[in-house]
This record gives sequence, structure tokens and C-alpha cells, in this order.
Amino acid sequence: MKRDNTESKKNAFRELRDLGYTNDEIRRALGCSERTLYRWANEDEDEAYEKEVEQKTNENELKQQNEINDLKEHLDNLSQSYTNL
Repeated sequence: MKRDNTESKKNAFRELRDLGYTNDEIRRALGCSERTLYRWANEDEDEAYEKEVEQKTNENELKQQNEINDLKEHLDNLSQSYTNL
């Protein structure tokens, strides 16, 4: 039950922050400590950073796979050229 309340407060924090309310206004409205708000903000930043890292990793892996495929194709073409000689 407490976890549900915490999650709903976290969601309210995010919504109020996105609407432009200050941390002090949010803290008073939700009855949370300043430390709690900073912890939630840091959790959001950590999640955003992890998503960004994951996205960049996926992009890099795709780029590497495309380069590998291009090299394989080039090698196949070279092999065909030598076979035709």
C-alpha cells in the first residue's frame, strides 16, 4: 500500500515538475521532503541516461553490423572477380 502511495506521489511529482511548478511548491503539495524530491529527480535522470546509453549502443551495434555486411559483400565481390580471371 505504501509503495502504491509512493508511486502515485512520484508520478504527481513528474507531472507537476513538467507543468513548471517549483520544487518547493511540489514539496508542499505532496508533503515530501526536499531530499525525496531530489532522489526522484536523480532517479529520472539515471533512467534517462540509461535509455540514452542503450539507444546509442544499439545504434553503434547496427552501424557495426552494417559495416561488417558491407565488408562481406566487398570480399564476395573480390572473390568473384578473381574467380572470373
